Amino acid sequence: MGTNCGYRRIRVLGYQGRPRGSWAGPRGREFLRILDSYYLREERLFRYLYDDARRGKVGVYSMNKNEYSSKCKRRSVIRSWSVLGFYGPLLLVGLGALMWSILG
Repeated sequence: MGTNCGYRRIRVLGYQGRPRGSWAGPRGREFLRILDSYYLREERLFRYLYDDARRGKVGVYSMNKNEYSSKCKRRSVIRSWSVLGFYGPLLLVGLGALMWSILG
């Protein structure tokens, strides 16, 4: 009886048997991954600037973080544990749901 009630609730909410594949989820996840890696790179560049300012290697009010671009490549930020550790499992779950919707 419990599954029958659950099926009725799902049907009322608009679920018609099997989910349809959607590319909105992967696109949104990819957008957020790129945005997150951009801000993580900016944070790292400012951290390099702060370390040099603390050591007295740059001017007191210098905010030119672009001098440290060679130390922090975009590819290394995208492959970092904080980005891959969060978005990697999301990718796997999303691909699994997509395959389930296509094959199921």
